Amino acid sequence: MQFDSIKYVERKHNIIWTGVGLLTIAANAYLISTASIILPFVLTPAAIAKGNLKTSKGLLTNKYRKFWINPSGYLRKKEKQREKIVNYTEKKTYRFLKNLGKQDRRNNR
Repeated sequence: MQFDSIKYVERKHNIIWTGVGLLTIAANAYLISTASIILPFVLTPAAIAKGNLKTSKGLLTNKYRKFWINPSGYLRKKEKQREKIVNYTEKKTYRFLKNLGKQDRRNNR
């Protein structure tokens, strides 16, 4: 398993996205009062880690070779973002091995 560099959410991005979130809430309040329309979306920054699996030929399909891990980094310190990435990596690894086992069972019937 090989990872590219991890992009963490910096403090200035948290401040910017908090402002964007507040503007979205204000825009929704205005749209509800004037046109009875609501825009149902929320934007939050995410910490991003790109991964790549190196395996022998024919072991698995291309579907599982590349993956992204991007837990929310919004209002979290770097240590907490790193902890979330580790947890997500464990889940992705478990899912990968589980799918590999299913593929092996299908191929060896």
